Amino acid sequence: MILHDLLRSGDVLLGRINEAQLSRYDRLQTQLRSTDVMTNHEYRKTFIGYYRMGQQPQWYEHFFSLLEREKHNATVTFPDVLAELYRTQGRLEARECPRLTLDI
Repeated sequence: MILHDLLRSGDVLLGRINEAQLSRYDRLQTQLRSTDVMTNHEYRKTFIGYYRMGQQPQWYEHFFSLLEREKHNATVTFPDVLAELYRTQGRLEARECPRLTLDI
C-alpha cells in the first residue's frame, strides 16, 4: 500500500516537470564546479529563479560564498550549512539550506 502510494506520487511529480526545468537544472549542475558562483551573475540569477528563492541581496552574498567554498566538499551537511548561515545572518533559514547541500 505505501509503496503503491509512493510510486503513484512519483508519477504525479514527474508529470509536473517539463523540459525547460530539466534543462535549467542540468545547466546549474554542469556549471557549478566549473564557475565561480560568487561572481557569475547569470549562474546566480538562474539558481535563484530555479529554486524560487526570495531573500535580501546581502543574504545571497553569504549563501553563494558558502556554496563556492563548499562546492567540492561532498561531506558538507544540512546542519553545517544551517549553522553557518545562522552564524553569518543571525537567523535560521531551514528552507534554503537543502538547496545548497543537495546541489553539492
